[in-house]
Amino acid sequence: MKDESFPKSIRIRKKEEFEEVLKKGGKIEGNFLALYRFPCLDGPKFGFLVGRKIGKAVKRNRIKRVLREFFRKNKERFSSEKIVVLCKKPMDEINYNIIEKELESLI
Repeated sequence: MKDESFPKSIRIRKKEEFEEVLKKGGKIEGNFLALYRFPCLDGPKFGFLVGRKIGKAVKRNRIKRVLREFFRKNKERFSSEKIVVLCKKPMDEINYNIIEKELESLI
């Protein structure tokens, strides 16, 4: 049975880690999202940045929940890298399928 959890140990939570990935990592841009990748030895780590220009807190938190769900289901694809997903512009409709298609095209 595969591990379906998304523990805090695989999340990027410190400002220094976010800055490291954003400055040193490779960037891939889509319509709504930008994906930054940086190699690391600790195993996969994921971080999400959704700014206030995207909308109110309810909308921003919904986007982060959907992003976490995608990476929770696909974390075995990212063996040794830090990934930060930056939401660039507001989405009219926020659902898993739209974000999944966007991230699949970026990966």
